[in-house]
Amino acid sequence: MDTAKLTGAAEAAGGLSSTLSTRAGEVQSAADIPGGMWTGIDSSAASSLIGAQPSPLYDASDAFRRGRAALEDLVTGVEAAKDRLGDAQDLVGGTGITIGGDGTVTTPVVDNPTTAANNDRIAQQARQIIDAALKMAEEADQTATAAVQAVGMDVSESAIPDGKGDTPQEVKEWWDSLSDTEKQAFIAQHPEQIGNLDGIPAEARHQANMNHLASEIASGDAENGSQQLLDRIQNSWKGPESDRIYLLGFDPNGDSDAKVIAAIGNPDTADRTAVFVPGTGNDISKMGGNLDSMNRLQDATGGNTSAIVWLGYDAPDHIPAAVLDGYAKDGAPDLREFTRGLDATNSPTGTTTVIGHSYGSTVVGTADALGKQGSNDGLVARDIIAVGSPGMGYESPDRQGFIDSPRVDNTSDMHMDSDHIWAGAASNDVVTYTEVHGNAPHDWSFGGERFTTDGSSGHSEYFEQGGASLRNMAHIVNGEYDEVDHVGRRPG
Repeated sequence: MDTAKLTGAAEAAGGLSSTLSTRAGEVQSAADIPGGMWTGIDSSAASSLIGAQPSPLYDASDAFRRGRAALEDLVTGVEAAKDRLGDAQDLVGGTGITIGGDGTVTTPVVDNPTTAANNDRIAQQARQIIDAALKMAEEADQTATAAVQAVGMDVSESAIPDGKGDTPQEVKEWWDSLSDTEKQAFIAQHPEQIGNLDGIPAEARHQANMNHLASEIASGDAENGSQQLLDRIQNSWKGPESDRIYLLGFDPNGDSDAKVIAAIGNPDTADRTAVFVPGTGNDISKMGGNLDSMNRLQDATGGNTSAIVWLGYDAPDHIPAAVLDGYAKDGAPDLREFTRGLDATNSPTGTTTVIGHSYGSTVVGTADALGKQGSNDGLVARDIIAVGSPGMGYESPDRQGFIDSPRVDNTSDMHMDSDHIWAGAASNDVVTYTEVHGNAPHDWSFGGERFTTDGSSGHSEYFEQGGASLRNMAHIVNGEYDEVDHVGRRPG
């Protein structure tokens, strides 16, 4: 398929959108008739008549803008599918295996049994790649169809459930009640709300947030690292389905830095989900390194795992700021609701593990301890892991005195059972000795489980390939507790 015509149509739609918006502005200015130029009943009537014209022009401009976005997304999806078909052609190259125009894979007749068996194996792999490519193209076509149909549909922001007042399960039920066209209309017209609402499925959140991120970059207001993140996500969709990155959250107007949530693999269809909360000094420009860490963890689990970087909070910018627990207090409720959203959209058999590194472990501990503070439970997860932790939640002084945050001195202060609270600490990681935010989770007095981190040095190597820390975390994510290398055993 030649997508050049689609690209040309998208560009034409974009040009019309821009022109209509400009003309609407000119008409709007014309309605403001200077008082000294023309006054009286006729002047007021003319101004009122002209003033009513810009609105439909702006509406038409928005419709063409959304049409352009739908066409561009279709081109991206089709080109990614074509790249996958190219992988199938590369796979059979030089083997004598042929792929017909209808996708039929044919193996040559050979006398050597070993060669024949190898050809059969390669042919089967090629068929699987072709099936995946066709599925990608079909998904792109269905999404574009609904998006184009939604262009002329207006949906009200007031119809969107309130994420603060409605549970993620209620949000999911509302979303499921919509037609495909209605869903695309909400995504196109209200991407900021849909993309960051817990209970909305991953694919819809991804589509909305990608539109929002691309718009932010085009406006010139995006933070450093935004373009790199967009490029990485788009490139990931050209490969295997398990490598696709889903943008589950994007808020450029956070308290300070942009808030970003990205998943490698679809958490809605994963057997296991790992949610990683990074610590001090992290922002959108550091997402590449965090995604690399989650890539390694996903590979280490060896199965259908979605590995998520949750930077849905404003992380401290530097060590002095990390002494305060207000960052954890502010981010903890959102982390808790995010796990509830995963629970609402994931298959019933899926499991979730939440991992906090450094100050991220303080956010994790605070979020789970919230279950002890009131009627709501803590994190919806099977296991919690803390690595390089300065403590998992503790009142610490700020300029006004003390912040009212959950006190976490041991596992009894948390919602999670002690057998499912894990900690790892490198022997030369000075952060783990500070106990700035409570008792160190790797200390036996904390009451959790400890695992070895052999091969990790300092504060930043817990996710390095081949290290005991990464291997043990993968076993925990998989629920393979007997395979975890413990540091002794908990007293009692």
